Amino acid sequence: MTLVTPPLRERPEDVIPLARHLLGEASRTHRRRFRGFTSEAETLLRGHRWPGNVRELMPVIIRVALTQDGERIGAAHLPTEIAAGQSLEEPQLPAKPGDGPSPTLEEEELAYPRRMLALCGVNELLAARHLSIARQPLARRLIESESPAPPVRG
Repeated sequence: MTLVTPPLRERPEDVIPLARHLLGEASRTHRRRFRGFTSEAETLLRGHRWPGNVRELMPVIIRVALTQDGERIGAAHLPTEIAAGQSLEEPQLPAKPGDGPSPTLEEEELAYPRRMLALCGVNELLAARHLSIARQPLARRLIESESPAPPVRG
């Protein structure tokens, strides 16, 4: 049997009951005495997209319960991203200078050891320790990052 649960962004009516439940759990666990949310905080919580669903909502509520005092959680207690309508889980990529395409993951994986080596003053052993690998695999990756990719056969 398959159970399909729509994402939280499609169920804004469920956000506040879930948030209240999570706040109650966090209050009991961390020995706090919250009675709920202000209407402004509820409006912000309900209006957020929650792309991470409950996995995103839960740490927000726990963090608020751990860092705030008082009986009610207000809008000022919530992360600024929620008030600004931004996602907490979707990181914003920095703007890259130039109009070129973004590097691929493989290109980044090959370039990272070279950057670490430069940060370590060209000391392969120290760079390998920071990368949590042995020196020999680091040396192989450095060689790979200098050589052109092999031709694709197909």
